[in-house]
This record gives sequence, structure tokens and C-alpha cells, in this order.
Amino acid sequence: MLLWIGLIICTIVIVYSGTKLSKYGDIIAEKTGLGRAWIGLVLIASVTLQFACGL
Repeated sequence: MLLWIGLIICTIVIVYSGTKLSKYGDIIAEKTGLGRAWIGLVLIASVTLQFACGL
């Protein structure tokens, strides 16, 4: 039971963070004039790098 609660909490955190990351990525792309794809690439790469390095 505890495993399922942890899974649900992690799912909620991931969905919430993903929507915020997408929203802020669009704002950054609009303000800098760069494409949304480039900003998305940079944001996803930085989040993945932090996760991989344990930062």
C-alpha cells in the first residue's frame, strides 16, 4: 500500500513540474526570441543533467 502512495505522489510531482517547465519554457522563448524547441531542449537537458549528477 505504501508503495502505491509513493507512486501516486511521484506521479503528481512529475506532472506538476512538467506543466510548470513547459509554461516557463514558453515564457523564456518568447522573451529571448529563441525557438520553443531550443528552450525545451536546454531545460530538459539541464534537468536531466542535475538528476544524473545528483545535484
